[in-house]
Amino acid sequence: MKSFLITLLMFVSLCGQCQEASSELELPVLMFIPYTSEKHDIRTVLDDSTGTVRTVITSIASYFQKLGYRPKDFVEQLKQAKEAEIFTGDNQTELLSQLLQFAGPEIYVKTDIIPVKDGDNNEYNGIRLNLNAIETSSGTVLSSQTGSSGTFQTKDYQLLATKAVEKIAPEFLATMNSAFKEIKAKGAPYQLIFSFDQGSKYNMEYEIKDRAFKNVLADWIENNSFKNAFHIKYTTAVKMIVEDVRIPLIDPTTGKRNSASKFAEKIELYLKSLGIKSSQTPKNNIIYITIK
Repeated sequence: MKSFLITLLMFVSLCGQCQEASSELELPVLMFIPYTSEKHDIRTVLDDSTGTVRTVITSIASYFQKLGYRPKDFVEQLKQAKEAEIFTGDNQTELLSQLLQFAGPEIYVKTDIIPVKDGDNNEYNGIRLNLNAIETSSGTVLSSQTGSSGTFQTKDYQLLATKAVEKIAPEFLATMNSAFKEIKAKGAPYQLIFSFDQGSKYNMEYEIKDRAFKNVLADWIENNSFKNAFHIKYTTAVKMIVEDVRIPLIDPTTGKRNSASKFAEKIELYLKSLGIKSSQTPKNNIIYITIK
């Protein structure tokens, strides 16, 4: 009875926190994704013989749904993505990016599920969870927490998952919501790295309309960053690194969500308007721009 009352009080407290948070910002759309290393394939991560991964991911999503969140169903989204044949290649980073673009969560939570066994005959089971909340468009880590269910004489992984997540949910959510609120207010942080092809006629001192190329770029970044926020970290004749370039989560002109690839395209179009060819490679919140 005591254990039940403690659990009930924790749940009521969490619900109160969520209602308080929702008064300040609309709760973000989440998706819980099983952690996969480069040796594993996100397309087949649910194909384990025990069904533990599927059960734990579904249980965690259900727990957060009861707190007022709107988690995307990873199992269903993966199924639909396979049916739509969106996956190309075998690079795990690219496959995850394709799935996120298809599903459209504002935040995805990498969920590392570690089974724990105890007792002389391993008759006691438990789960340790590592949760990492990541803002989808920029790849910014918002919150990280680790929690354990403890070990019990049961194989009910739905129960074990709930026991593990309820221990870390208050701090995990508080940190995640605070960081996401800041990104909504200040924009998502990106880093831009400009460099030149070996045979390029351009460099950072090249004059465009009587101004050095580096100054022309700085003006454009200032005019296209959220509230003119950016910092030039490093500049030489052949490289410029610009950090903390703030981009709004929602493009004010289109009303659609921003992303690294969309901002990279804006840079490409601007350089093209100057008669300069370039290539862009977005990787999480870093955009590599090569001037040809």
